[in-house]
Amino acid sequence: MKLNWGAGIAIFLSLFITFILSLVVKAHQTKTELYAEDYYDQEVNYQSTIDAKQRGSIHINAFDVTINEDNNVAVGCPEWIVSTDNPTAIFYRPDNSDLDRSFEFTGMKNNQLVLDKSEFLSGHYEVEITWNQNDKKYLITKALDFKK
Repeated sequence: MKLNWGAGIAIFLSLFITFILSLVVKAHQTKTELYAEDYYDQEVNYQSTIDAKQRGSIHINAFDVTINEDNNVAVGCPEWIVSTDNPTAIFYRPDNSDLDRSFEFTGMKNNQLVLDKSEFLSGHYEVEITWNQNDKKYLITKALDFKK
């Protein structure tokens, strides 16, 4: 059977419209969120975050975020972190803010903050370790891919 050019154009347009509609449906089903509720306020004051990262960069090798043999998350840190103001590890889940978790450095064993695997679902987490020392904020960022 031979198709004329009009039928070819009609077939092409119907396939193209189907493709575009499938992209629209997929985009509509994708959950999009801001990094934080006060994202725009944080963006205005981003220089303080840059300064905190710069101050924290000298300590980046002192911290380690790994999965231990029990499949728990272990945040290795120096002993002095407990004596600083408000030491915190925040686990951001880029694809779902409902899975974000925040932990304070209390109850450490062997210079590690061990977190139960039930707190996490499989996936990618951005880990921010923050503390205040001498009225200055310090920030270290690490990545963790958690698989159960």
